[in-house]
Amino acid sequence: MTLPARPSVEIIEEGMREGMQIESAGISVAAKVELLDALSATGLRHIVVGSFVSPRWVPQMAAIEEILAKFTPNPDVTYTALALNAKGAERRAAFVPPLAPPDGIGRSMVHLCDVFVQRNTARTVADELSALPRAVADQATGGATEATVAVNAAWGSNWLGEFTQQQRTECIERQMEAWSAAGIATTGVYLGDPMSWNTPRAVRSQLREIVRICVEVVALPGLIGAPMPSSVVCDAAVSVGSQEDHLVFPRIGAQRPAVTEDDRLSIAPVFVIDLRAIFCRDSRHISPPSSA
Repeated sequence: MTLPARPSVEIIEEGMREGMQIESAGISVAAKVELLDALSATGLRHIVVGSFVSPRWVPQMAAIEEILAKFTPNPDVTYTALALNAKGAERRAAFVPPLAPPDGIGRSMVHLCDVFVQRNTARTVADELSALPRAVADQATGGATEATVAVNAAWGSNWLGEFTQQQRTECIERQMEAWSAAGIATTGVYLGDPMSWNTPRAVRSQLREIVRICVEVVALPGLIGAPMPSSVVCDAAVSVGSQEDHLVFPRIGAQRPAVTEDDRLSIAPVFVIDLRAIFCRDSRHISPPSSA
């Protein structure tokens, strides 16, 4: 008997990065290594170990190389780290492994709050948009075969107020167009809400809109089973609502886990949905759950 599609949950441990950023910079390397080793033994499957950023701006991350050199990796854990620019990415690459290697997924992110992005990355939204074509081209050259587009500070800002669904949708579509121009399909959408402005009603409405535009963009023939009208897809997607807003669109031959925050996305999303589960394409969603 085929069971109905079910959502999956992936817990990503952020204490070593997000947690440490609000703690004293004086915490010793030995204490941080001890914490990372302890987290690795808890059964977690994904740990973000820190950020490759300027110690001038984030002194808590100054010793990330030393921590990575001294901790004991668990082969059952995926370790990732944040890098916000090319220099950070180069530093991170020196620690692959134990950090996870590139996964072939291109990623782009644009913020809606200009104040937030300037305070966090010293760039403006205009800078992000102007850099988008080059970023896409570089990742296409680097072997990206599919893409996740991200809108951060998507729902509202403590400085600028609430953002609209139209603003979020236009930001998503602009990034999708950039990837499409490079011949790369968008298979994921990531919505970040670092200032907690989302509401259940707004999330449901935005989810339906994302599914609508992506059902039009992504070809359905080839999926197992009969094609499903977009209204049904929308209802099914909303019915598996959780606390993150991340969509993975169906793509023939794609068999990868849903992507939430990892080393290339800086703020955790607010809602995760894998549309392959809705379309019953992923065997993990049509077989009995494991004991894990």
